[in-house]
Amino acid sequence: MSGVIELLIDLSGDVRCLYTEVIDLSQLGELHVERASHVEFDDENQTWTVRLPNNGKVIGTGFKSRRDAINHEVEHLNKFYL
Repeated sequence: MSGVIELLIDLSGDVRCLYTEVIDLSQLGELHVERASHVEFDDENQTWTVRLPNNGKVIGTGFKSRRDAINHEVEHLNKFYL
């Protein structure tokens, strides 16, 4: 995981980001945390898959390592959901 954290601050002062413990986000105010995705092992294909929790849509698949799947997950969520 890179050392860069994207914080989106709207005009009312609300902050959106992917949760991290690299910095203490509670210092920004009260937290509201929601699951953004699932990283799951696919037993049949012996690879890792990333899915959205609300509809099960696959946003990445075929990863040989969990770390690669998580890196894709973070990149995808920062690009399309923040």
